[in-house]
Amino acid sequence: MKERSAKITLWKHRGRVAEAMVLLAFAWIALHALPFRVVAPLLGQVRPPEDGLGPIETPREKSAALAVRRALSAARRRLPWRNSCLVQTLAGRLMLGRRGVPSLARIGVASRPDLDPAHAWLIAAGVDVTGGSQAPNYAPISDFVAKAKPRPR
Repeated sequence: MKERSAKITLWKHRGRVAEAMVLLAFAWIALHALPFRVVAPLLGQVRPPEDGLGPIETPREKSAALAVRRALSAARRRLPWRNSCLVQTLAGRLMLGRRGVPSLARIGVASRPDLDPAHAWLIAAGVDVTGGSQAPNYAPISDFVAKAKPRPR
């Protein structure tokens, strides 16, 4: 029974990795082919930078955010092109949206001259889904908030 459960978990992870690869490709194409004003609504509703999403965190959302983070990391390593932080943030946002998980995409500017001039990262259910390790080096200038939508049953 334990072996069967492990196989199911492995196949679910592989499915998420495949989904992440498709969405990373979509995000890369969208961000390179379209103006940002056209792509920005996919990230969520714009608002001035604030501290987090508020008290929105359930075990299901945290589990989904961690699974999306693992899938994006695995997919990113398997693709032949470099995915920028903004591409990863958009793909992660789309994956979380499919799961009905609210998220906060944040864009910031460098606080030091030796860094990239801008950075994007994604937070959901208290989890740094993408780019969170670099976030302390950047001053937030804009937030994109995507609220949870009811999941179809």
